Amino acid sequence: MNIFNVLSQGKGSINEENMSAMLAFLLSDSQTHGLGNVFLKRFLMLVSEKANHIVDFNNLVNDKNIKIDVLLESPYLIGNGRKRIIDIELRIYIKQFNQNINENEFKEVKRICIENKVKHQSVDVSQFKEEFEGVKNDVQGDDIEILMIFLTPGFATEKYEKEYNELNQELLGANKKVWINWYNENDNCITKIITNLLKDEGNAEIDPINEYIRHTLKAFVRHIIETTTVTMPKKLGSKDDSEDNIRESIEINIENANYIIEMYESGTIRVFNLENQEYEVAKPLLRKIIEEKKLNINLELATGNQKNTRQLGKDVISELKKLKI
Repeated sequence: MNIFNVLSQGKGSINEENMSAMLAFLLSDSQTHGLGNVFLKRFLMLVSEKANHIVDFNNLVNDKNIKIDVLLESPYLIGNGRKRIIDIELRIYIKQFNQNINENEFKEVKRICIENKVKHQSVDVSQFKEEFEGVKNDVQGDDIEILMIFLTPGFATEKYEKEYNELNQELLGANKKVWINWYNENDNCITKIITNLLKDEGNAEIDPINEYIRHTLKAFVRHIIETTTVTMPKKLGSKDDSEDNIRESIEINIENANYIIEMYESGTIRVFNLENQEYEVAKPLLRKIIEEKKLNINLELATGNQKNTRQLGKDVISELKKLKI
């Protein structure tokens, strides 16, 4: 039994927030996992590798003058009363002498911000860029380097790439961004950090890991691999007739909320709310889209019967695609 898979069923599903919480738990050297700073060090080595080693993390976690806070869901204002939430933050402080108060104090020097993506439906093209802008405004006037991390499954969809690239070098300035994966069989990633830890423990290269933690880590790795494989969107025209196979999808904004309309190979229509990360009752929302966007769609068949959700959804996707041409 894999407890992560069990808890992923139904309304109690393990979502991005839960995955972020587990990662933050492993990153914090003060938590009860018994790993100390071993996972944190290897995570920072991965980040440095992805940044072409231009980010210097050498001896960072072994220096007694360095303090690292791991924070979950930090809010930032981005203007017009709106805010963005950073999934995980690592705030790195160094002890320095402050002449004004005549004593040592911890001064923040780096802020590592992780935007965690688990489901492709959660892609929001402007999110990564706006999060950086929020952090930049927050640290304005302080000499703090910002490093933005884009954490996704092991596949790169067009929308993932667009969101990542919206935060361009001109906006970043002297700051950095990197893209890492939860799972990628051909590259260093989160799961490889964990599996290498388990191998090193078996070879007595690191301190023993508590049996409960060891089994939890194995379950977490299996869950990551299975989740990132299942959530990978299929290509259009795929021959896979499973219910999970999305044939077509389109994003739409109505009443200041973003939705994705999905049509599966079977013809099933589902509408995913990007704001609350939940599926909505499809038919009433499809009717609302038709009304608000003034789509040329008849709600009835030629027989006079009302169209069902599949028929209505197919028509809505078709008409919305015409508008985007």
